[in-house]
Amino acid sequence: MMRTMASAAVVMAAGLSIGPAVIASTQHVSARVERIQWLAHEVEDSAEGVRAGARARGRLAPRELQALRRLDALVWAARAFHEEIERRPFSRHAAEDLDTLLRTYERADQSFGILRMSPDARREQRRLSMLVARLDASYATLARGPRGGYEDHRRQDREGRR
Repeated sequence: MMRTMASAAVVMAAGLSIGPAVIASTQHVSARVERIQWLAHEVEDSAEGVRAGARARGRLAPRELQALRRLDALVWAARAFHEEIERRPFSRHAAEDLDTLLRTYERADQSFGILRMSPDARREQRRLSMLVARLDASYATLARGPRGGYEDHRRQDREGRR
């Protein structure tokens, strides 16, 4: 009986010394995940705003239609990432969906100059650019390993290109 109580005291003491650090670490990661989820939501909303602004210009030339299709793909990729990060923030699918979102954004960004957009839509496009950069940086900090090492969340081909 005495040995059991002593063992319980040691376990409780160890738990008290480790507990606050583990709780603080968990809260920090939780706060990062919440920020990424918020950014994913804002990217999705902003992409939809840019797309709506581009569609509102009336009749579109063939190049503008292609640029609009790239915006449609961007909205789809943003929605897919947002849904995945809400369900499973630490999954491989979330990282793959972010890769898809970043590649799709790069293609859409090349098309923004083709589109005739209102000043409001241009402002939303600049906001989208800022949000995508923040999302990429925030997810990269979440992907850091427990020992401070960096696990790159982007896929690379055999030659090391992204």
